[in-house]
Amino acid sequence: MVKEVADPSLRLLFAYEAVRHVLSLPFNRYAWHAVPPQSIREYSDDRHAFIGKFYSQLVVRLIEPAPTDPDNDDGEKVPFHLNTPLDLDTVNNYKDLGLRAQVVAFLPLIGPVFVDKHLKIRLNQSEPVKREDGTPVYELDFDLEKLSWDDIFAALPDVYSKGNMLLAEFKRPPIGEPASARAAYENRGRQMARLLGLDNVVSPEDKADGATGSGEAEQETASKRKDVAPLEHASKRIKSEDSVSAEDDVDDEADMK
Repeated sequence: MVKEVADPSLRLLFAYEAVRHVLSLPFNRYAWHAVPPQSIREYSDDRHAFIGKFYSQLVVRLIEPAPTDPDNDDGEKVPFHLNTPLDLDTVNNYKDLGLRAQVVAFLPLIGPVFVDKHLKIRLNQSEPVKREDGTPVYELDFDLEKLSWDDIFAALPDVYSKGNMLLAEFKRPPIGEPASARAAYENRGRQMARLLGLDNVVSPEDKADGATGSGEAEQETASKRKDVAPLEHASKRIKSEDSVSAEDDVDDEADMK
């Protein structure tokens, strides 16, 4: 089946799904391509697992008989066919694409934005369910086995409205990657930004190096983890703030002495 898929991005997705079946993996590892893990825990956290399961269901939808794009009845928008590569170099804006072609064009973004919209902390009598290490357990308020094209299309507006936030995450190399790999990740971020009509998407790492971007990009990047079920990132931030506060207390005591 992978050989019949013409688009390179989709071929990678289908290859990961084939590996999942052969090795009986719990989720499609394309999730790591879409959202490069920034810690060891993120390789198997709830968010990545649900993103991977979303992509498994997307593969099922893609191999089914192709539906008619509801916004492409006149045939003027660029269509998508599984056995024909999607030439994005000739596309200047996502509005020139049919809906299924848009899903393929923004394949690494559609999974995270869909899952983040439905990701919730699991509760037991209004109390968060936690693991032995104290981290909360997350669940989806959506049954992925019932995922339809209408559900997928409904996530596209969030891809466009949260483009800066998603790209800042997408362009980061995963933990352990050498510094030389950063350019390749930044390049794939720029390619996606061109289709979205965005530029100067700045990640936190770029800001540390002195890079600048639009005010909108900076605002969305600063608040992005508030929008996407932060998992361990919130606890990291709290620990950092506590550490700074403790250091300030020590300095104040020293000054009093």
